[in-house]
Amino acid sequence: MRLRVEEGVFLSLRNRFVAKVKLEGEADCHVHDTGSLMQSVRSGTKVYVRRTASIGRSTQCDVIAVRLGEVVGVDSRLPNVLFVEIARRGLGGLRGELAKEKLVRGAGVNYRADFLLLYPGERPAIVEVKGVNYVDERKVALFPNARSERASRQLDDMVFLARQGFKVILAFVIMRGDGMELRPFYSVDRDFSSRLCAYRELIEYKAFKVRIEEACDPSCHLSFFFAGEVPVSPCSL
Repeated sequence: MRLRVEEGVFLSLRNRFVAKVKLEGEADCHVHDTGSLMQSVRSGTKVYVRRTASIGRSTQCDVIAVRLGEVVGVDSRLPNVLFVEIARRGLGGLRGELAKEKLVRGAGVNYRADFLLLYPGERPAIVEVKGVNYVDERKVALFPNARSERASRQLDDMVFLARQGFKVILAFVIMRGDGMELRPFYSVDRDFSSRLCAYRELIEYKAFKVRIEEACDPSCHLSFFFAGEVPVSPCSL
């Protein structure tokens, strides 16, 4: 996948979801990231943004990625887009026809999934996708990097579906090239981390690494390359 972007310089966060960025002048750019990574980015760091022209928006652009040695994706909309290509290629043993944002109904079940994997003559597999952009000094990708009650409730819902006979898959898309393993971020969210470990026999965990490269000559693009599947260690700290 390839996206046209502009290079900018991060100045500060106005709030959790709005960054002040230097382009030709100063611009307010939306941060589509529910994690805390952007809160640790220093002023002067290179960022990559896309201009927007939506009526009624108070921001002029979206922050797509930030350079922290590696180019790191920070737009939470992209992991789902990338997962479509992951599934299409059959990476990680994924098979079946992919259907987006489908409502699963049944006895006691009313659940909207990110994706379904459809198999002829079988119940579909329910897939939820999570983007990951925090990697520690051990090269371990950690999720979540901000406490998320919603993510914990979602794991509970997935276990309920598994007990109703559905195959359920939680797919992590690591939005940088240096993550060698996926683990729960226990010190940030103990509830989610405990569930991730406890539910490991009911939910299938997969993690895929994406490397992001920039090219500016003279316009700038970000290219996204699949760098392989990495192991998930749901009970490791």
